[in-house]
Amino acid sequence: MKKITALSITTAVALTMFQPTNVFAAPVSYNPGVTVGKNTNTSWVAEHIATFVFEDTDARDAVQVDLVGGFQFYDPATVSTYKGMGDNSHIPMYTPFEYKDGMFVAGNNEALTMTETQDERFELTLPLPDNQYYYRFDITYSDGTKVEGVQDPTNPSIKNLDSDVGWSTFYVGNGNTKGQEYIYPRTDEKKGTYSFVNYTAVDHTSQPLGIYVPYNYDSSKTYKTIYVSHGGGGNEVEWMTIGSIPNIMDNLIAKEEIAEAIVVTMDNTYFAWNYDKIALNVTDHIVPYIESHYNVSNKSADRAFCGLSMGSMTTNSLAARIPEFFDYFGSFSGGNADLNPDNYNADALKSVTYYLTAGCIDMAYNNDAGISSIDYMKLLDSLGVKYSFDLKNGAHDWFVWRDSFTTFAKDYLWDIEKTATTPDTDEAEVEKDVVADKEHEIVKTADLNQFFMAMTLCALSLGGIIYIKKSKLTD
Repeated sequence: MKKITALSITTAVALTMFQPTNVFAAPVSYNPGVTVGKNTNTSWVAEHIATFVFEDTDARDAVQVDLVGGFQFYDPATVSTYKGMGDNSHIPMYTPFEYKDGMFVAGNNEALTMTETQDERFELTLPLPDNQYYYRFDITYSDGTKVEGVQDPTNPSIKNLDSDVGWSTFYVGNGNTKGQEYIYPRTDEKKGTYSFVNYTAVDHTSQPLGIYVPYNYDSSKTYKTIYVSHGGGGNEVEWMTIGSIPNIMDNLIAKEEIAEAIVVTMDNTYFAWNYDKIALNVTDHIVPYIESHYNVSNKSADRAFCGLSMGSMTTNSLAARIPEFFDYFGSFSGGNADLNPDNYNADALKSVTYYLTAGCIDMAYNNDAGISSIDYMKLLDSLGVKYSFDLKNGAHDWFVWRDSFTTFAKDYLWDIEKTATTPDTDEAEVEKDVVADKEHEIVKTADLNQFFMAMTLCALSLGGIIYIKKSKLTD
């Protein structure tokens, strides 16, 4: 596993503090696991620190433990020469010790070596800005063997039978990082629940679903539904845990920024990404199961489908095959292997709301494989299909995907339906229209500024026109 290298003298000194030595350093007072606290070291910019403690219990003698996870940072001003799937070693990557305000985090899963403070007790403290992070350990033993990908035994990931995310996760702060404001668990009672169930799939096997149900679910009400796919190697657990969908939905619903909706996650891996089978399974098995077990609408106008990476390609494949089944599609970090315009129902696609995203250093954004976000947008342009596109600060990782789902749900899906008493005067109606027009102008300008800023930072050409389609922000 490649180690993060020091990128400055300051960081070189900081990292040296955490290298193994022959003399044990004084241990911190924390229990095994991860402890988040306030940063008091003025040489570190981040507001918080996270201290990791790992105590090995294996019979073998552990001589080195590396912390692996999403703790790498980039400066937006230095990523303009990103090359998709090419060699990007020329782009500076910064450690948490070098973090400065304005940088964004990316999950490159580089390794940081921990300090052995007592026999087989290893520690490391990192300064970190607000976010939800993931991590695990690589352990090297005195006999030369190495065990990689060990979850924190004090903080294992949530499982559904044999499925989990493969990482331990934790939160830092309470929402000061742009795009991650909605990922934190609520501290009041307005929290929905999620669980896992089994349904009978298209091949007659029993397969899992994750189900998020809003706070105060009422079987006499009719709910919207959002169907969500993981990426390659993923499962139904990911979006419910590391993807923070329950927290995102809880916060959006509590703030009345989306109509109440049930969210359904699935496992598409066992189909080996056969999109014909996935499409049939969704329409004939998953959706009927949900609509027969929960009080949800059976109208396409009340259904949405989205996914990340391979799940993004799944989304785009469903849009090609069954555009009449969902009125909303969200494609995060992916294109489509099928770029033949003859295989798309352009007329049907023109009536859906289509939202696409990628990270500015995302391998799926612009690559030579012909399946990038840019390639897919060129296809949509050729079909005359309108869409919205957001270029996020980030990579091909959960930091981008959580932000993408939040924007999709908040700004493109359903407004909450309110019954309000409106003053019955022409003057009041005129005033309401003026306010709405001003809000429209403000948001529209902000959207354009954000778009052109992202485009400037990443200096990548989309090769087509970007449209705004049915966004709640611009309706």
